[in-house]
Parts: sequence; structure tokens; C-alpha cells
Amino acid sequence: INITHARFSGTDEFGYTSFVAYTSIPSLSFFYEFKLRFTIADISSAVRDNLILFAGQKGQGNDGDDFLVLGLRSGRVVHRFNLGSGIATIVSDRLNYNISIHTVTFGRSKRTGWLEVDEQRNRTGYSPGPLVGLNVFNQLFVGGYNEFTPELLPLGSRFHQGFQGDFFCLSLTSGFVQLRYNLGGGTHVLRSTRTVDLHGRTWHVVKAGRTGHQGFLSLDNEEVRENRTERMTTLDVATDIFVGGVSTLSFVSPEATEREPMSFTGGLRELKINGRELELTETGAIGGTNIGDWDGTACGYKVCHNRGQCRATGADSFICICPSLWTGSLCNQSVSCVNNNCRHGSICAPSTVTSYSCICPLGWGGTHCDTKVSTDSFRFVGNSHIKYRDQRFNTRNLKYTQISFSIYASSSDGLIVWMGMAEHEDEDYLAVGLEEGNLKIAINLGERLALPITFKNVSLCCRKWHDVSLNLNRTVIQVFLNNKEILFEDSDPFERYVALNFGGVAYFGGFEIYRNVSVVTSGIFSKGFEGSIRNVFLFGDGNPVLFLKNGEGFNVFEGTE
Repeated sequence: INITHARFSGTDEFGYTSFVAYTSIPSLSFFYEFKLRFTIADISSAVRDNLILFAGQKGQGNDGDDFLVLGLRSGRVVHRFNLGSGIATIVSDRLNYNISIHTVTFGRSKRTGWLEVDEQRNRTGYSPGPLVGLNVFNQLFVGGYNEFTPELLPLGSRFHQGFQGDFFCLSLTSGFVQLRYNLGGGTHVLRSTRTVDLHGRTWHVVKAGRTGHQGFLSLDNEEVRENRTERMTTLDVATDIFVGGVSTLSFVSPEATEREPMSFTGGLRELKINGRELELTETGAIGGTNIGDWDGTACGYKVCHNRGQCRATGADSFICICPSLWTGSLCNQSVSCVNNNCRHGSICAPSTVTSYSCICPLGWGGTHCDTKVSTDSFRFVGNSHIKYRDQRFNTRNLKYTQISFSIYASSSDGLIVWMGMAEHEDEDYLAVGLEEGNLKIAINLGERLALPITFKNVSLCCRKWHDVSLNLNRTVIQVFLNNKEILFEDSDPFERYVALNFGGVAYFGGFEIYRNVSVVTSGIFSKGFEGSIRNVFLFGDGNPVLFLKNGEGFNVFEGTE
């Protein structure tokens, strides 16, 4: 037969897959890029685990697994690779089934991988650990592989028939709360020490999660933990988050629940994942069925603040009964601040039952923020920030960015400057801060192609002035510390993105009081800066930035300490 477009039949009744094998490709070590098109013979196969392309082998002895793999999982395309020190995973959006022929481009340059499917945006990921080369000696398989037992393949490259593999599931079993999760190397099971109230009279607090191998489960502050040693540490799931049930119970892995899965009956509120609260409403969710309000009144757990009790007074009205230290219609005013003397838009912060302090806006100081501040040295205390707007942003050449400043650190960790809108995680930014006293720099010109850089040989902490200067010319970054060059590096030799679209906004010291630094920066920095900043210059301008004229902020003082 003369094959021009290969058709694969998946797995037969004996567990063998159909596949095409090619001789090994010796040039895959530091770079590869594949382009292919495929069509799905059966739409139902797109919600299963199907292998498209694989090359690699399991590690032996002290040698780690090395592989690259492309597959379909839960209706999404998955690109994974392991250079011997950990797995990188890149997952596409769901496939559009109205498209008959799908186009895929995926590749890797050293530790950086990418994946682009159809008209979706390009996605990137990074391999953990120090290794940068892929050691693959065997054949390149397309459509399947000759090892019909998936367990003979490296962890992370195993694609099964059916919706199985990496999951995280919280359920009730015989009244006990149960956590089950699988990172690819076996299922972990944790169960609460006692049962919940099954009569709908008690709200219970459940906390569950994992860090690396170790999982934890807490019911009303009674915690159980489990620590199993396995090589997989990453939870890679390519599905939406389902609460209370799933759209099709047959898609749930048989290992995710102790018995046959069934939907939850009861109330649920205040759902937070990694510190981010999910809005359990028709506007917050992307779908759902058969959901009702818990008590049918205007009262909800967030209506009355600070543990105030809500009492319904009608179908759409309520009143809040406040505890002794709070007042106001929603119990959101401290009794200490009812008749405060904070001026010029400052924020009243209660200190004790009878006293308060004023958090002053930028440019004001004093006990009641009634003293005008004029300074060229700005002191930050950890929960301070300045939001600066560049008045010349529309005339800037965004392919060349320059910023310089002097810092006086009082703490070893903190965000110094974030050039960027800081509204969405995919936006461009140039960030500088401290980590364990060392200078740390992070750049995103698009798709987070470059990893953060930490200079561990020079300490900037503490209580000494240091001069920092950064030049970003397209993708080449140059860093000077105290007039000495400490970095000259091309962050992306392929120049896929070359301009810093920072929106004319730069944050100094941190973000707004209600925003968590770790959340906004996706964990790049853990907290706000403690120390002083002066002599800030942007784009090589002859004059320093005028914070008091073109900036806004809170809790910023003058001087050093």
C-alpha cells in the first residue's frame, strides 16, 4: 500500500497500538521544532488520553528519564519534555471541534518549550533543574508506541485510553472528608479523623492541598498529612475545575473516589484555590446545572463583614448585627474610626478599641496626614507603594527600556519596582527586587519565555545605599550594580517578542493595600519592599521621575529610617 496520510486505529483488544517509527534524530539535544496537522476520526477520542508523538527512554540507575511527547488529553493538546531533572508540561486550550484539520507547532530550546495549536496563542513552559540537553537515542514514534504496557514508558509520557492519570479530588465517603490526588506515580489518599454533620446544621471548614509530594487535609482545624516518596512532584491537569459534581461522571478517574462517583448534596461557600477565591455565581463560573441558593434570602456569608450576623428582613433586604468592635450597615467600620481625624483621603486603621492611626496618601505625613511632604528619598515599610504613570509613554521606544535608581534596604526580601500594568498574569513586565538579600530580576515580553535571574554572589542587604541600572535592548538585558556590569545576556535569541509593553505604569515598593504581592507577581516576589528609594530615572531621561506630581500611593515616608 502507498500511504500518503497515515490513519491510526488507537489500541486494539490486546492492548497494542498502531504506530509509525522513524530512526532516531541525533539533533534533538538542544533544539527541536515539529509542525504537524491531524484530524480526529472519532470526536469522543479527544476526551481520552491519546499519544501523537513520542521519543525517549526511561532512566537507568542514576540517569534520569529523557523524553519528548505530544498527545491529546481531555480535548486539549499536551506537550511534555524531560531533560533528566524534571518534567515540563505545556497544555493548549480545548480544541475547537468545528475545525476539521488541526495544526500544531511545538518545540524546545534548551529548558524553554512552546506549543501553538490552531489559532490559539502560543504557550510556553520551562524544564525544572539545571539540565539543558535532551538525550534521546531510540526511535521517534508517531501515533503510538511499541511498548503496549504504558508503565514501561517514562513517568509523564504515559498516555492511556480513557480519562485517567494526574487528578486532585475532594469528596465525602461515609461522612468522612477524603482527599485523593495522583501526580502520575500513584494515588495518594487522606481521610479526615472524624465525620461531618450530615443534617445540614453545621458549616465545616475544609482545607486540602499539597506541596511537592506531601499532601494535607484539615477538617475544622484537625489536620492529617501524608508524605510518600515519588519522582513526580507536579500536578498536571488539563480540565476545568468542577465543584459539587462533574458534567459527565464517567469521565472521572476510577481512582479519584473510593466508590462510584456521585454528585454532592449540601451547601458550599468561600471556595479558595491558592489564595484566590472562586466566585460561586452565574457570573463567576463558566457553566453548571441544578444549583440553588442556600437559604433563599438576601443573606450570604459575605454580606456582613467581621463576623457580623445577617438577619433577613424581606425577600431582598437584611440587617447586620455587628460585634462590639465594629459598626456600620455592613459591620465594616471600626468603632475606633467612627469619628477619626484622618485628612486628605488617608485611611483610618484601628490600633486598639479606642485608638487608631492614619495611613497617609503619597505627599502627606503627620499623625493625621495633615503635613505636606516634600522629599527626593522615599521610604517604604512593607505595605507601602507608589504607582507612577509615565507622562511620556506614548513617545517611548518600547524596544529599548532603561531604568536606574538607588536603594537602601532594611529587609532582605521584597519587590522594588514592577514596570507593567500588573492586572493580568500574561501582561508584559520588567521587575526588580530582593530575594534573601540578593538582587532578583524578572522580564516578560510575552509568554514568559525567560526565567527570573537571581544574583547570589552580591548582597544588597542591609542599610547601605546601592546604585542599580538596567538596560533592555530588544531581548538583550544589561545590568549594572554600583557602576559595575554584572549581567549581559540575551533572554530570547529567537526574538519572538522584543518590546516591553508596560502600559506607562510602574509600581515601586509594592502594590495597592488590598493586593497581595505574591499573588500579583505569581510568586516571583513574596512581599513589599522595606527600605528607601531615590534618584529614579526612566529611559535615560535627564531628570528623575516626579513621584509627587505624577504618582499616587500610600504609607510612603521620607528619608531612610
